[in-house]
Amino acid sequence: MEAERFRLHDAQLVVARNYGFSGWPALVGYLAIADELAVDPGGIAEDALSAADQFCALASLRYDHSDAPPRWRAAGELIEANPDVPHHHVWSAASAADPLALSRHLEARPALANTPGGPFGWVPLMYLCYSRLALPRNEDEVLAAAVMLLDAGAGPSPWERRLGEAMETRAQMWQRQIDWASAHGLAGRLALLAGHGIEIGPAELVEHEFPTDPNIRDDGGATPLHHAAWCGDLALIRRLLDAGADPDLVDHRYGTTPRGWAQHAYQTEAAAYLDNWQTRRL
Repeated sequence: MEAERFRLHDAQLVVARNYGFSGWPALVGYLAIADELAVDPGGIAEDALSAADQFCALASLRYDHSDAPPRWRAAGELIEANPDVPHHHVWSAASAADPLALSRHLEARPALANTPGGPFGWVPLMYLCYSRLALPRNEDEVLAAAVMLLDAGAGPSPWERRLGEAMETRAQMWQRQIDWASAHGLAGRLALLAGHGIEIGPAELVEHEFPTDPNIRDDGGATPLHHAAWCGDLALIRRLLDAGADPDLVDHRYGTTPRGWAQHAYQTEAAAYLDNWQTRRL
């Protein structure tokens, strides 16, 4: 009786609507496209890659546990040892944000601007955007590389065309960024968005009050000093320590001091400051 009242297509419609699709066919179509485009960066055997592909892999943001400065430093060391890597292919040139190398690749084969390749099968513009490599290039050079790809026909928003109705609109994406920055007191981020032409509207910045108890703990047992150390906020770290924050307190989840949090987040200046502070107290 229950099965007769709740048919398969009803269940399919409920699932599709819960994920933002108008119906089951739209969800199935999305999954087919996503399966074709999906790549697991962590599943790439990097040791077997060519130098240029390995450089792209090391330089790119991956959204996994390995995203950290040591990988990006390794990419920098690789290109220092092999300075011709950007000339190996267009995707390594994009990862390196090298306008000269890019121009040579595109002059020889303009279609490369929209050609997937490299270790992840991405187009060049994606490698450029996802690169976290610290190179001696200025902002103008990076922008020049992006403009060069766009002028050659690179599509800046292929996901909007491919993934369709369930994707958040660009306006929704910007609003999500504005709401996050406002809720977390990130005035600098709001200014950055506004300075690049994003209409932030009447965004109300939430100013977080300085704690009356500098050693108050959150649900995970972390103190304000833990969070300041994680963010590398030296000014707040100094203020909390001056107010009596205990740098030796460990959180309940990881059993780690604020200095440990700073080290894990690669906030080297914050870690050094806390280390010096603790040394002075001995």
